Amino acid sequence: MFDFTNGFHDSANAIAVPVTTKAISPRLAVIFAAGLNVAGAFSSLAVFHACSNSLTEAPITEATVHGMQLASDAGALVSFDLNLRPALWPPGSNPMPRLWRALSRAHLVKLSRDELAFLAVDGGEDAAIARLFAQATQALVVTDGAAPIRWWTRTSRGSAPTFRIDAVDTTAAGDAFIAGLLQDLVARGIGHQELAAAFADDALRDGVLRRAAACGALAATRFGAFAAMPSPDEVQALLEGA
Repeated sequence: MFDFTNGFHDSANAIAVPVTTKAISPRLAVIFAAGLNVAGAFSSLAVFHACSNSLTEAPITEATVHGMQLASDAGALVSFDLNLRPALWPPGSNPMPRLWRALSRAHLVKLSRDELAFLAVDGGEDAAIARLFAQATQALVVTDGAAPIRWWTRTSRGSAPTFRIDAVDTTAAGDAFIAGLLQDLVARGIGHQELAAAFADDALRDGVLRRAAACGALAATRFGAFAAMPSPDEVQALLEGA
């Protein structure tokens, strides 16, 4: 995110000299600044994460899907958390076509149990999972509250335990889970090319999912969304005390 926002902030400085010296026109300078700042940000990207909240209207769908493709082309790990919120979609709309457009570009997909059931409404769970792995997906993770986490790759599947907690608000649990998962993958240097191998390594996979589960569990023990996000020290304390 810093790569994007810092580029936006510095754009005025970047075009000041060429515009004031009349080397190029202001219009051309703005076009160059916009294009190169975005290109520069994508060139250093480790992860691009999206969810269905940015698919509810056609213009933001195009921007989201294009961003996912740019990130993939740049070598980043593309992650998608369905995070379906029907109330955000226009009445009477069918989200399925847009959801699958985004899902088809994701290397890592995170779903809840209910979201997997939603995708599987026509052909069943196995067909929905097969459709994911016929495209870009390398790993699928499905959460189900306190129940074990289920995971799939193209060649294997399994489950991982969660934490016993007293949940008070699950609003941020899924967000915290995927944030912890992505942070740990990046910290370990795991990109989309290494993702399948990482999930094939029992100790590595279990460790990554355990940390993600800890993040989600802690977020569910407090109220709110952003305010519920745990600190690294809190996550580590839970992992060491479990």
